[in-house]
Order: sequence, then C-alpha cells, then structure tokens
Amino acid sequence: MFLTGSFWLYLEFFVRTRGEFGNDHHPWQNVLIRLHGAFSYFFVIALGYLLRSHVRPALRGERNRQSGYFILGVFSFMVLTAVIQLFGPESVIEDWSAQLHRWVGLGLPVLLGIHVYLGKKTRKN
Repeated sequence: MFLTGSFWLYLEFFVRTRGEFGNDHHPWQNVLIRLHGAFSYFFVIALGYLLRSHVRPALRGERNRQSGYFILGVFSFMVLTAVIQLFGPESVIEDWSAQLHRWVGLGLPVLLGIHVYLGKKTRKN
C-alpha cells in the first residue's frame, strides 16, 4: 500500500508527460491508483486478522496500549478517508480527505516503526 501510494504521489506532483494537448498525467498513475485500491481490500482483511491475532492478546498484556490504540485510530482514519474519496461528495470534504489521506499515509511507516520499537522496548524477557 505504501509503495503504490507513494509512487502515485511522486508521479502526481513531479512527473508529467507531453500529450497531444500539452502536459498530461503519467500513464502509470491510473495503474498505480487501481492497484492501491485493490490492495486496500487485502489490507482491510489483514487488519481484521491483526485485530484477532495481535490486538486482542496484546490488550491482555497491558503494554504498549497507547501506541497500539493510536495505530488503530490511524488505520481507521485511513480507511475512512479512502471511503470518503470513493463515495463522498465532490466538494471541499473530498479534497481535505484526499490531502489528509496522502500525508498521513506517507507518515504511516514511521508511526508503525515507533509502535514496534516501543513494543520491543517494553517486552519482558
């Protein structure tokens, strides 16, 4: 998800092709955004699996809860902003949703890294 989204963003902001009527979007943008959408279905399935196999047991362990709740909130936010982009009204809300989805998505690997680091730091040996 991160790769398709970030590569799409790179093409959107930094790459243009010369078309018949002037500058145009890169042809790979359409492919990448479709792949991103297709992968999102698998992401939601994986998130459901994580809720059962990782989150439920971790709640009993009483460690790393704050960053875990934060990560769950960020994932929920990403799903919500994606749904707004797909099914929401074409308005300022959709524009804000797209911008927030892009920038939070770019920061997600860092947030996940912090969550993993904090989990390893508090692990009992």
